[in-house]
Amino acid sequence: MPKLKPIETATLQERAYASLRIALMSGVYAPGDSITLRGVAQDLGTSQMPVREAVKRLVSERALEMPNSRLVRVPVATQERLKEICNVRIKLESYAAELAAESISEEDLKRIEKLNQKVKTQNARGNVKGVLARNRELHAAIYRIGGNRLLCGLIEDLWVLVGPYFNLASNGKQNKSYPFDLEKHEELLLALSNGDGTKASAIIQADIQQTFEMYSEFVAEMVTPGDVVTATS
Repeated sequence: MPKLKPIETATLQERAYASLRIALMSGVYAPGDSITLRGVAQDLGTSQMPVREAVKRLVSERALEMPNSRLVRVPVATQERLKEICNVRIKLESYAAELAAESISEEDLKRIEKLNQKVKTQNARGNVKGVLARNRELHAAIYRIGGNRLLCGLIEDLWVLVGPYFNLASNGKQNKSYPFDLEKHEELLLALSNGDGTKASAIIQADIQQTFEMYSEFVAEMVTPGDVVTATS
């Protein structure tokens, strides 16, 4: 089954780049997965040239790496890399939540409550990938309320880096108990509705820290990078 959806011919390089970013953010690829230009081009229904340029951009952004001239892969999972991402996410996302609490309207609140319900629905179904996807949509919607587009862009860049770790929770290898604990979402929505930026910021910090600890356990269980299934199609 293709990992990526076909794209139209217009602005192929930008579309290939965007498609790969979304795939990385969504946990389509795991840390250590190899990525072939041919495989991605086939998934997207395009030639290898725009994929090659998109990959170059992602390598420059450290979302992908090239250990040698013949290999492109998702950076191998390490505790150090995960911790670095977590620390920066806490700084940026807690600030974004604070801005959201200061700016939120009734219409905004209704919208994010609906998104939160989608997260809970996927959680009740035991759909880990669905939870991760809807959770990302929920957080993105909350952060956009603050109106700082630069901040939201930086946060999205971090999600591209952390997304492959999500794969470790959804690829069926980890013997962990689900559903996820979504109690902090309810606390966050209450803080936002009360316009309490300090509380909203603290909840986001705790939420990201809790997520870090979970994925840190997954990384610790990976014996070697070679144990990660490679994605060559």
